[in-house]
Formats: sequence, C-alpha cells, structure tokens
Amino acid sequence: MTTWSRTPRSPKSRTVSLPRRGAWKLAAAFAAILAAILTWFLTPSRRASEKEPRALLMQPHEQKKAIRWMAGQPLPWLKKHLEGDDRLFRNAAILALGHRKGDREATRLLLALCDGDDVDDAGSAAIALAIQGEPEAREVVARFAAADDPLLREGAVNAIAESRDESLYPLLSVLAEDADARVRSAAQDAAARLRGPARPEHPGPARQEPL
Repeated sequence: MTTWSRTPRSPKSRTVSLPRRGAWKLAAAFAAILAAILTWFLTPSRRASEKEPRALLMQPHEQKKAIRWMAGQPLPWLKKHLEGDDRLFRNAAILALGHRKGDREATRLLLALCDGDDVDDAGSAAIALAIQGEPEAREVVARFAAADDPLLREGAVNAIAESRDESLYPLLSVLAEDADARVRSAAQDAAARLRGPARPEHPGPARQEPL
C-alpha cells in the first residue's frame, strides 16, 4: 500500500514575504508623515507668518503680487494687519480686502475705514471698494470728491480710475480743475488713462489692471 505524506514547508518559505510586506508598510507610513509635514508648511495659516509678502512690498514691481497673495489669507489675519503700525503693510492689507470679491465682511471693514479718522486709510479703503466693485463705492467716491482734505479727494480720483464707472466720470472732470495741484494732476492723469482712442469725447476706460 502506497502512503502519501505532505512535505512540510520550510520556515524560510513561510516567512519570505513578511519582510516585503513590512517594508511596504514602513514606506507608506513614511509617505503619510511626509505629506502631513508638507501640508502643515503649505497651509495659509503657516504661510501667513512668513516674511515674503513684506519683502515683496518693498519692491514696487512686486507689490501687486504681494497684495493678491495677502487677499487669499484668512480674514482674521488681514484684520490683524489693519491695526498694525507698519503703514506700507497696513495699506497693502486694505487693498487686499478689495480683492475679496463678494465678501461682505471685507466690505464692512472697508466702509468702517472710510468713516475713520485716518485719511490715508480712508483713501486706500475707497480704492479697495472700487476694486471690489461693491455699490457702496459710488457713495464713498462722491463724498470724498467733495471732502475738504485733498488726500480724500485724491483717493476719490484713484477710486474712479479703478472702478471704471462712467457715472463717476463727471466727478473726475471737476477734480481735474481742483485747487490742489496734486489732486488736479492725479485727476488729469486718470482721465488720460481712461480715454480710449475710439471714444475721445466721452471716453470709456482702457483696460487697467487693479492693484
């Protein structure tokens, strides 16, 4: 009678795949840790603490890039910089609010700045409202165009240029004859920029990239 017996597998054959499975698990764990570290470094909250935007603001040709970067940061981060002592960075934060299209909280912040005591901030806020394209910008521009402070009138000029709202062009014509030389020059320059070659009598705006 023939008997059959099963040849047992050697210990080596039973464990040969274990080191490979362990290596894959280790590689997967390492990849997950690396991804977590990269995510932490690249989140807006992490980037917001970097000094790069401040350095870019010191270079006139890079200011637009810095302002757009700031516009993408969380609103609490921008609000914090609205209260800072750095005039350049605060002005950039105000303009960055204008790039938050449809953000009513940003609009409320800008309107509060327009009603504040700091005329520099108010002028920048008027420009930012014009960039944002909110209807409140018209009322602010009309009010600033008739203000006693020439800085506010100059802010109105720049806001008109940014808004490209033809209903505000008559104000620009008035400001082009302002008693203040700086306001007068700004209004004349804005009118020249907005004057299209095909519409010399009542010019439509040439395409102008906002700050």
